[in-house]
Amino acid sequence: MTECFTKERSPKPTVNENKRYSSLAGMPVCGKARRWHVEGRLQDHHIGTRTMELLPVAVQDKDDRMATRIAFSTHFPARIKELAGKPTRFPEKIVAGLRFAPGSIIWDDYPISERTCFGLTPKTTTIRSNYEYWKSKEGQLIQPFFWSGKPYRSKQVVFCPEVRLAKVWYARITNRRSIVLANHYRGISRIFWTPEDFEYFTQHEGFDHPDHFWMWFDKDTDGAYLELESVKG
Repeated sequence: MTECFTKERSPKPTVNENKRYSSLAGMPVCGKARRWHVEGRLQDHHIGTRTMELLPVAVQDKDDRMATRIAFSTHFPARIKELAGKPTRFPEKIVAGLRFAPGSIIWDDYPISERTCFGLTPKTTTIRSNYEYWKSKEGQLIQPFFWSGKPYRSKQVVFCPEVRLAKVWYARITNRRSIVLANHYRGISRIFWTPEDFEYFTQHEGFDHPDHFWMWFDKDTDGAYLELESVKG
């Protein structure tokens, strides 16, 4: 996947330049923080020990802009002690759910192939914080990826083509009691509250058992429920 990353450092942008920048690999050098101009606004990037590489992209109409990147975990985090370090298989389940051909998707110690995707419950949804942000992206293209190492301190590995953000629901999760999806903050469109509901919902969220889902969402959560679809259908 090395073709996804630039090899040369781009010049530092200025606020007045009519360009937007997407950080596609690595992180900045030194031990300070630098401020870059990203999509018309200033953002801080905390600097690590690796080189940040920026890819300049000319500003285009809203519908033609570069797909928004979205990260998927390859392993359970340390805070989930019972599952810490075990593979989530989220990327494989996304590939299976959107029916992509994974033959050429390989990353060092994390290969994705037809064999690793076979028999997995498809995943075509994901739950994220910041409902308003993701609602503004509804109907647009997004690019799934996973981090090659530590989040925000390693390269981004694209494991499938761009997908469309088909629908964004407001989601309210009450730990081990209910999952509510709505078109807006106060409405109720769909509610999951029985053991059978939880099993159906959590499996399609990419979890092998409802308990794994509740370990991940161990606190009451308000956020966005994203439905993904293949661009080619």
